[in-house]
Amino acid sequence: MDGSLIPGQENLTGQFLQTRGLGGPLEARKARFGDFELDFVSGELRREGRRLRLQEKPFQVLAALLERSGDLVRREELRTRLWPGDTFVDFDNNLNTAVSKLREALNDAAGTPRYVETLPKRGYRLLVPVEWETAPSPLRRSPVWRWAVASLAAIALLAVALGRPSADRPGQARRNGRLRRHQCGTQHAERQQPAGEASHRHRQTASA
Repeated sequence: MDGSLIPGQENLTGQFLQTRGLGGPLEARKARFGDFELDFVSGELRREGRRLRLQEKPFQVLAALLERSGDLVRREELRTRLWPGDTFVDFDNNLNTAVSKLREALNDAAGTPRYVETLPKRGYRLLVPVEWETAPSPLRRSPVWRWAVASLAAIALLAVALGRPSADRPGQARRNGRLRRHQCGTQHAERQQPAGEASHRHRQTASA
């Protein structure tokens, strides 16, 4: 296998994501299974870092099997996916050819499958688990997003700082409390003095 790509294969990512089923995430960038990695952005199949040749139809068969790993993917589903609409082809022979080329790329065998199992007259099933790698959100990559996060963090720190009591406030509260107790004590003592004594003190204060 020479590692070259089929012309137009770089456009398979969009086609694949538009026809996703209930399997891997819609924003999936890569799928790893066994010794292989399928990159949906570049449309490349790699084994231990080495790029393998994979044509469009085998690529789409593999994509369908990956998103339904462990489940039966019926031949009718693959027909709708690979040849949608009013496309007229020899479906059985073309699908068999696509699966054979996929097995060739995976170094797999129909009689003793490690990756793709044939369920006669029904369809195919991927035998290995799949690990999905998703692409980061464009929003998270943008400078605007980073600026917004930094701004929110600064606002949160400012709010905490403003809401925290200053170091002098407890001492001030104690002083205010002592002053109020002193004023209350003075008023209480004046109420307890005889009227003559209070009048005498008033006259002394006036004469002074």
